Amino acid sequence: MSGGDVWEVGDAYEAYVGRWSRLVAARFVSGLGQEPGLRWLDVGRGTGALSAAIPAPARVVGVDPSLGFIRNGRDVVNGDGTALPFGSAAFDVVVSGLALNFMPDPAAGAGEMARVARDGATVAAYVWDYGDGMQMMRHFWDAAAQVDPAAAEGDELKRFPICRPEPLRELWAGAGLRDVTTGVIEIPTVFADFDDYWTPFLGGQGAAPAYAARLAEPAREAIRQTLRDRLGGGPIELTAAAWTVRGVKC
Repeated sequence: MSGGDVWEVGDAYEAYVGRWSRLVAARFVSGLGQEPGLRWLDVGRGTGALSAAIPAPARVVGVDPSLGFIRNGRDVVNGDGTALPFGSAAFDVVVSGLALNFMPDPAAGAGEMARVARDGATVAAYVWDYGDGMQMMRHFWDAAAQVDPAAAEGDELKRFPICRPEPLRELWAGAGLRDVTTGVIEIPTVFADFDDYWTPFLGGQGAAPAYAARLAEPAREAIRQTLRDRLGGGPIELTAAAWTVRGVKC
């Protein structure tokens, strides 16, 4: 992963965004409208939120570069999304959740997803809306920038320009997919209190927690207090949005 991101510890990831990504995954899979019994590939499987949302009796294979994540699942292969270890036309549905932007070459990743899909197969993905849509992260980075101007270098909004509808559409079209469409999934993210919001940022998993882990304690505490003043004690009712893209293998 790029930019100092850390993706190895499933429990810490679950507390940070895993609990929310499961809600997005369920909506995403339902929206694809695929028939049962197909062969699915989940690229960038992570902790398995997307794979778990795929209904039986489909066969689901996952691929992920993180050894820490693949230890927690069956039918999971350690591999790179930009060089998938599968033959061409091997899957009926190829999907990726919250991983495309972390690939060193997203265009190569999209091309590989198209390559391993059979003719007529659906190829689809989703990524967080790192602008105003993913509010828990947006609040963090805005507060961090107030304390540390250098924080902007870690902000996913700046780092991942592909996480918008038009760049995603262009990525899919560039991979040779047809009937390309984009959309958005929005879910509630309700935190019981401020600690429920803040503590996951101390787990080291993901861009914002990795940045927070590198800070000296006074700077980290200044960010915490800025957020506490802004969000209050709770409950904290926010929303998270993910951009989706889908196409059909020609």
